[in-house]
Amino acid sequence: MDRKTPVANDVARDNTALQQLIQDKFPSTDPIMLGDWEVGTGRFSSLQKGLPQGRKLCGVVVRVHSENGAVRVGGEIYSNVKTENVETGRHLKNEHFLLVVDAGNWCITLGRPTYRLILM
Repeated sequence: MDRKTPVANDVARDNTALQQLIQDKFPSTDPIMLGDWEVGTGRFSSLQKGLPQGRKLCGVVVRVHSENGAVRVGGEIYSNVKTENVETGRHLKNEHFLLVVDAGNWCITLGRPTYRLILM
């Protein structure tokens, strides 16, 4: 499974279409989407902290054309897991990406990116 997938803008903005894309991407799970779009704190932050009890992060939808920042997903140090990075900023294209967060991966924000969590 690709860990970084482009998401069409019309899909990213339509809750029903986005939910269907998520169901297709994670067929063995029943992911839920929490709330609406969120904005990073302006600092380095782990997206895996403060999740509802019993839930784990399995993906993040990132809006590229948002405030300056980034969302990154990677594996343990010295592993062969490639770090995926989605940079955000008002000067960048109006596009969206879905980042997959596999078990054992970390996921962080830097700056103030706009994103939506996918939990299972």
